[in-house]
Amino acid sequence: MKTARILFLLTLAACAPLSPTPFVAPSAPARVTAAATEIRLAAPTQPPASAAPASATPSPAPSPTPPCAPNLDYLADLNYPDGSVVAPGSFIEKQWQVRNSGNCAWGADYRLRLVDGFSPLGAPPEQALYPARPGSEIILRLLFTAPTEPGLYRSAWQAYDERGQAFGQPIFIEIIVQ
Repeated sequence: MKTARILFLLTLAACAPLSPTPFVAPSAPARVTAAATEIRLAAPTQPPASAAPASATPSPAPSPTPPCAPNLDYLADLNYPDGSVVAPGSFIEKQWQVRNSGNCAWGADYRLRLVDGFSPLGAPPEQALYPARPGSEIILRLLFTAPTEPGLYRSAWQAYDERGQAFGQPIFIEIIVQ
């Protein structure tokens, strides 16, 4: 039993630190004062702009929207090409293929108007322009009645925007009544 005690004491001595550990008194619990509470309540909820991380990049300013610039490009006569011969008093549905080559849509207030030539050939002198988005191709159709007298008849039509400003290329109908 004496041997067991000696071994136990030797084991304890081997586990003991080589140098004495200094004694540190426990600190008192921190107290929150009214002034500290007021500072916390008044502190901003977001970090200031100068505290933004260095990797953040500023957002680009939105680019201004370009003003509306309507345009109409004539592409083709789909029927009744210029110089077509028609019977006196016949009904004609003239078709043109055009493109909205501007940067704004043609709305309900856009018009097609007779601007030159013979009477409107039985069609109203102003008609609604078919609505179209920028870049789209459409077919414009107007209904005409050929005059009863033989001859060459031609009229020009122009697109107008909602402010009454003409735009684009004019379109034409030219017929020979025989």
